[in-house]
Amino acid sequence: ERVRGIGDLKRVLGLRRKDKQLVSSLERLLERQSRFDDLVELWREQLTRRKGGPARTLKLQIARTLASKLGRVGESIEVLEDLLDDPKADTAPILEMLENFSSDESLDADPRRAALTILRARYAEDGRPSQVIATLGTALALAGTDERIALHRDAAERLVQGGDPGAAMEHFGAMLALDAEDESALEGLRAAGMAAGQARRIVDFLVEAADQTEDTG
Repeated sequence: ERVRGIGDLKRVLGLRRKDKQLVSSLERLLERQSRFDDLVELWREQLTRRKGGPARTLKLQIARTLASKLGRVGESIEVLEDLLDDPKADTAPILEMLENFSSDESLDADPRRAALTILRARYAEDGRPSQVIATLGTALALAGTDERIALHRDAAERLVQGGDPGAAMEHFGAMLALDAEDESALEGLRAAGMAAGQARRIVDFLVEAADQTEDTG
């Protein structure tokens, strides 16, 4: 009987697609019966008739429901990425969701990486290097050796450009610990050390890199 009620509403809605009261009734019924797949399907169909702010609000609602009610985080991230492409979108709740996904250790690695990739690109686009660097810890935990080197390189270069060569040394040192033969990391470490007036730390990082090589050799 409950299912038939929803079916009846859907059939009527097919004839009266612009009836907002009918849409609201169907939304409430689907939510009350925890039929979130059908609810998302309804909202996506409604997107074809919404523009501007109402469409953006509905997309965010879809993204939240996909993640929190259906556990389909990958699809949620796709919706959020699409929202970020809209220059009029309020980015705060979108970025908050992506940050939560990236740091959620209960999720699989793939959606966490996807969220991180979008975040890092957005922060870089917005000229927020400190936010890019803030994502480093999580990104490193999900990365293989080659990607860790690339992440440290990116952080080091951003710190040098931002006028903090002392902090950049940590990342050049980490690159050498991962690959002691990385000439660009060695050159970067030396340049950053001299710029920071910390020549002694250059030696310390080289010793640490050599010790790491011996331990893994």
